[in-house]
Formats: sequence, structure tokens, C-alpha cells
Amino acid sequence: MSQLEAALFIEQKAPGFYANMENYVHEKHFNLSHLFRLSKLFGASIEELFKEE
Repeated sequence: MSQLEAALFIEQKAPGFYANMENYVHEKHFNLSHLFRLSKLFGASIEELFKEE
């Protein structure tokens, strides 16, 4: 899945926004709404999004 596809799923228009959040560039991060949508997209709980491997 591309960053553009994920960005559009969380109702953002640009993959750059998603990339900045994913890489914590400029201290930007996903909000709770983004995390909820991403959990649905990936079929995971929000808690699982925080697990480090």
C-alpha cells in the first residue's frame, strides 16, 4: 500500500502529510482520529499500532 493510499484513507490529500507523520518530521504526529482510521485500514487495534518489533 502506498503512502498516498493510506493518506487518502485517513482523509488527507497528500502523501507528504502521511510521510511526515510516519517519520515524525517537524514533530508532527497522527491524532486519535487518524489512528482510528489506520487501525481500520490495517485491520488492527489502535494498541497494536504502538507495538515495537
